[in-house]
Amino acid sequence: MLLTGAVLMLLIAFVPVIELAKLASAFKIVVFSIANIALIAFREADVPSYQPEWTTPGYPYVQLFGLLAGIGLLTQMGRLPILGAVGIILGSLVIYLVYGRPRTDRTGAVGTIIHNRRDQADDGLTPTDTD
Repeated sequence: MLLTGAVLMLLIAFVPVIELAKLASAFKIVVFSIANIALIAFREADVPSYQPEWTTPGYPYVQLFGLLAGIGLLTQMGRLPILGAVGIILGSLVIYLVYGRPRTDRTGAVGTIIHNRRDQADDGLTPTDTD
């Protein structure tokens, strides 16, 4: 929490308001893009605990469009928002690898997909052989 507060204080002190608004928009676009990736990961992993009440029509094309549109929007916002988005992604990844991953024994949806693909490769099957 102290780190977040310090980063925000530095941004408010040294970054113009217009650029801060662009950064906030870029972070929101990144969140929406990652949500699209997460939905694809959950559906492909077929995790038993993932039982949505409603499924998106046009899967996975709608999610892929959302991801690509988000990336397209980010490219139009200028250098600082792009660097901010990349920075938040890399920073989050480092925090996860250093702090989060060693403290959990659960496998996420992406880990389940990788594990299933490895099992299929070990059995000599391709992913289409089991469908």
